[in-house]
Amino acid sequence: MGLTVKITKQHIDMLKKHRLFCAWVPSFNAYLDNQNSIGWLSVGSQVTFYNSIEIEPYAAIYGSPYIGGKGTMPTSGLCSIGFNSYSHSALPEKMVVGRYCSIGEGLKVLDSQHPVTQLSSSHFTWKPQSVFVDAYFKDNGLPSLEKPFFDVNGVKPFPVIKNDVWIGQNVTLSTGITIGNGAIVAANSVVTKSVPDYAIVGGNPAKVIKYRFSDYQREELLKTEWWKYDLKGFAHLDTKSVFHFLRQWKEIKDDLEVFNPNTLILPDIFG
Repeated sequence: MGLTVKITKQHIDMLKKHRLFCAWVPSFNAYLDNQNSIGWLSVGSQVTFYNSIEIEPYAAIYGSPYIGGKGTMPTSGLCSIGFNSYSHSALPEKMVVGRYCSIGEGLKVLDSQHPVTQLSSSHFTWKPQSVFVDAYFKDNGLPSLEKPFFDVNGVKPFPVIKNDVWIGQNVTLSTGITIGNGAIVAANSVVTKSVPDYAIVGGNPAKVIKYRFSDYQREELLKTEWWKYDLKGFAHLDTKSVFHFLRQWKEIKDDLEVFNPNTLILPDIFG
């Protein structure tokens, strides 16, 4: 069973102090001036949580509550998401998004499954409570079938999106996959397999088109794990050139601080 929370002014103040954004606004002042809302989350809204999620500060989920495939559980519209990541799509609660990610509109997850190892994938083998199945049994004087257990979400976990990932518009992701650090997914792609770090993928099914950087640069960037450090310590570096960035990084890396911001744990923090 989920936990339903009615959003109060205190909740909005808490989320605003944490710098969670749930709608695009033209300026930071406009965000602060709206006392009763941070977008689609506003005073009086009812939000139901089915899972515990962790939200780092300065993140944005602009899409309204996620609606999964037919038969799946509704979700709160929030998910675990890292610092400086944003999504124009609604995201399922079990999704995990790293830091510095950019997600376009229209993201879908193939989260509604049918069994494939039974006699049939039809409802009568796994969902006899469906009205048309139940009607047939009642009309023929037959006892209703016992509902067998089947997880409509499937046994695979929801996709994991690592750090510095850009996902274009209208992308579809399979469950059980990981989108690697620095990867780019082209618009309208259907991603059925995990995506390597710094790969650019596209198509249906999505395939590697090319890599963003050379083998050496990819290896060195992954060694830095720059997303783990406080942005204020390296924001001044030359980010326009990976070559210069890596050289400058070596000069300052010993002075950098690991970034461990306060994280909202929802719905626990709502009490």
